[in-house]
Order: sequence, then C-alpha cells, then structure tokens
Amino acid sequence: MQQRLVPLLRHIVGTGTSKHENRDQSSGSFVAPEDLDTLAIESFPLCMQEIHSHLRKEHHLRYNARNQYGLFLKGIGLSLEGSLEFFRSEFTKKMDGDQFNKQYRYNIRHMYGMEGNRIDKKPLSCSSIILGAAPNGIDCHGCPFRHMDSELLTKKLNNIGLNEDQVAEIMYSSKCHRYDKACTKYFEFVHKIPDLEELITHPNQYYSLSRKARRGELIIKSEDVVDEEIPEINDNMEEMEMWEEE
Repeated sequence: MQQRLVPLLRHIVGTGTSKHENRDQSSGSFVAPEDLDTLAIESFPLCMQEIHSHLRKEHHLRYNARNQYGLFLKGIGLSLEGSLEFFRSEFTKKMDGDQFNKQYRYNIRHMYGMEGNRIDKKPLSCSSIILGAAPNGIDCHGCPFRHMDSELLTKKLNNIGLNEDQVAEIMYSSKCHRYDKACTKYFEFVHKIPDLEELITHPNQYYSLSRKARRGELIIKSEDVVDEEIPEINDNMEEMEMWEEE
C-alpha cells in the first residue's frame, strides 16, 4: 500500500515543504498557550485537533505526536517559551517538573533549533505525516483520513455536525486514497465554503486559510460553482509548485 502511495503523495508537495511552514504569515500574528483551545476548535485541521484533544485528556504525547504537533504549533506562531510553558503545564499533571525537564525539555528546544545541530526544523507536510510512522492503538499522530478506522472517522465527522452527504463525500475521497481532497472537502464543509480552489497539502496551510476565512479575507467562487470538482493532482502541478520551498 505505501509503495503505491509514494508517487501520488510526491505529486502533492514534492519533498513536503511549503510556504506555510513557519508562523501564520498571512496575518503576521503569534499565538499564546492560552489561545490554543479556541484555535483548535476554530482553525486546526482534524489531525491536529485529534492530538490536541488527546493531550488535554491524557496529559502526555508520545514522540511522533509531540513532533507532529510541536512543529505545527511552532509554525502557527507559538514561541519556544510558549511551547515549553504549554507542554510543561500538561505533562506536569502526571509528573513533576524535574522529570519534564529531564525527559522533554531538550526535545522541544531541539524543534526550535536551540539544541543539537541547531537546525531550524520545519512543520511536517501532509505527505510527511502520511508516509511517516503509522500510529498504533495507543498513538494519536498521523492523518485521520489515512490512518483512522473508517467507522471511527465517520462517527467523528458526524459528531462535528457534518450531514450525511458531506460525510459520504469525505469518506469516498479517503477510501480512494485522495487524502488531500478529503481534507480539502472537510475544510470547505466546516467553513461553509463552496469551493476552496486549492488542495490542502499541509496542516499549516489549512490553519492559515482558516484564519483568513474567519477574518473574511478568503476570496472564494460564487455559489453557482459549488459542485465543480477539485482538479486531480496530476492536472494541478503548477498550483502545487507554489507550496514548495524555493
């Protein structure tokens, strides 16, 4: 299965880099730890909502989820100090501060290029998440449209408030391995946008577009094109190239 997915996903974002890999450049804003619960509801893609919810419930994240979520938060504008504060406040509900500092502080600082080889790590793209380590039963990382059990995903989409036709459309794209299209349709349905006119290929792209939509800055097509198909990946390479790192 993964071998068949590799060529398709490489069409989406090449090596997985994007202009949305740093903070929310569309607004120039930074976020604080206390903003995250609201932002998770309003503007996080489903993959990051899942990790955020798990962290709030279990007060811990395993490595892959910490890496996926921590880099995403860095990308939307959470500072190193804010990240340390946020993760410490959750993790120390189950451990003391010394244990947190010994086991997790270095890893968070490493994400921000402050430890080790001091590389400024970028948020993971959708292709990196999908082709990375698959979650097992106790993990919460990954892409819900790729990794989540179809029955559980259907239930979550229903609980969010999507109607039967919307859920069916998302699930169809997911089952056809069009995870980018499934996420794009999810974005359109939850934001009540008829046609986004671009494919979601990066969690930080999703977030940035969501903040624009909430500020009324997202230009969309009129209602009379609501049923127009999103272009297939192979016919959309020129648009996809704009997300690649120069």
